[in-house]
Amino acid sequence: MSDSSDLRILGAWLAEWSARQNLQESFTLVDVEAGSTAQDSLSGENSRTKLRETIRPYPSEPASVGEVRLLSASLTPKVERPVYVVVLQEAGDWRLIVPFGPFSVPGTPDELLLENLNKGTEATFSGGLAVLEIREAVWVTIEQMHRSWSAGHMTPEALKDAEAVLQAHFNSAALSAELKERVGVKVSRRKSDPRHAYILEEANLLAGLGGLQPVWIEESAAVKETRALAFAADDSRAETEIKVFQVPEMAVELVMLRGHRSSAVVISVLGADGELSEALEGCKIYGIHGRELAKICDSTAKVSVQDLAGAFGLRTPEGHSLQVIRKV
Repeated sequence: MSDSSDLRILGAWLAEWSARQNLQESFTLVDVEAGSTAQDSLSGENSRTKLRETIRPYPSEPASVGEVRLLSASLTPKVERPVYVVVLQEAGDWRLIVPFGPFSVPGTPDELLLENLNKGTEATFSGGLAVLEIREAVWVTIEQMHRSWSAGHMTPEALKDAEAVLQAHFNSAALSAELKERVGVKVSRRKSDPRHAYILEEANLLAGLGGLQPVWIEESAAVKETRALAFAADDSRAETEIKVFQVPEMAVELVMLRGHRSSAVVISVLGADGELSEALEGCKIYGIHGRELAKICDSTAKVSVQDLAGAFGLRTPEGHSLQVIRKV
């Protein structure tokens, strides 16, 4: 992507972002009859609840790959706008969904425009849904997806493009020159870049749909060194990569260890005391395509690096799910 193209796309996104911010700041009229702000009345839970009560029934058929769905407000009660998603993959009773963004221009490299701005072609999906937020991909159950309504289908070409950006984001796969023209510009490290706030806002869009959401945390070098010695004694300290995911709701951490010469990743479950925990005993580990990779036994599991590339999820014997959609 050229510098001029970068500036054009970023400028267009900033214009839409600024317009929305200005609208939200100025929208403070009071709805006297309802006793609430106009914004609450028009775009909040009240209007979405009425929509949910009016549109019945839910489809009897499970959501299929390529289908665009409008989620029920019961799934996203804290989100003010209607949430549309597309089903990108399916695996048994699970569906990988990706939400549409609020703007007509991609704001980050992990957002895909479904029409090529340079070619001026018609949108792949009508109805004002132009940008997919690939980074917010999450696996959900068909029971959850049942609480949604069909809103159309994406073309096979559009699905192929979305899959390519998904692999680029989670697996660092290369993008074609054409797709590079349809994703957003890299986010600046400067705190003044409004996209930092935007990413945090959109991270809450599907929060909770995938079950308990592990939070990525950084650890000090001393802690990493200690854990490396405890769980990867056959590798030297300097040759052990460690990643830690915290699950606050269960007071446990998932510690992932990989030696540079190893083709496997060891996942250990630690409790608040830093010792091995049985909190996730029996959990099954799934890859980004929904395939079962391993099962946690004696507080540990071993998965090949290739299978674990991109992202993973866990499902407890009770049916609860954990989602880790991050680079690993």
